[in-house]
Amino acid sequence: MDKYLLRGISIGIIVSTIVFGSMYYSGNEKTPINEKQVDQFLQQEGFKKISIEEYNKLQEKQDKVPPVKKENNQPSQPTVPPKEDITEKTESPKEEKPPKIIYVLTIDTGMYSSEIADALAKAKIIADADEFNQYLVEHDLNTAIQIGTYEVTNEMSIEEIANIITK
Repeated sequence: MDKYLLRGISIGIIVSTIVFGSMYYSGNEKTPINEKQVDQFLQQEGFKKISIEEYNKLQEKQDKVPPVKKENNQPSQPTVPPKEDITEKTESPKEEKPPKIIYVLTIDTGMYSSEIADALAKAKIIADADEFNQYLVEHDLNTAIQIGTYEVTNEMSIEEIANIITK
């Protein structure tokens, strides 16, 4: 390094330190907030100031309020849905698959992998954009994405879609 370059850099550091220091110490002095200002603010925002004693009384009243009762005069309790037998679900004759969706994905110059993932999620090709983007990043495919137009479907896996757009 040239000695003049080094001097220039150090002078720049000193000048910037002086500028920042003067701004910090000569900045607007914050005045303490007084009770009148607090009252005005609360009134403007639609709140009411109460003392600690009033607050404690309100808390006690709230604690004494009985639980809301149902029509049959029994105290309300969280309702727990009945447990369903697991075998009933597995024995269902047909599970309907969602209809096949074909999507034409166009990747332009400068598109990020997150934008591509968002477009695929919006078109309901993939369920989770973050999961797809994470897969691309973890497998270093986010830098290998090729510009072009690709036809993808919702029946493809994340790996298949990634392989198609990185060829």
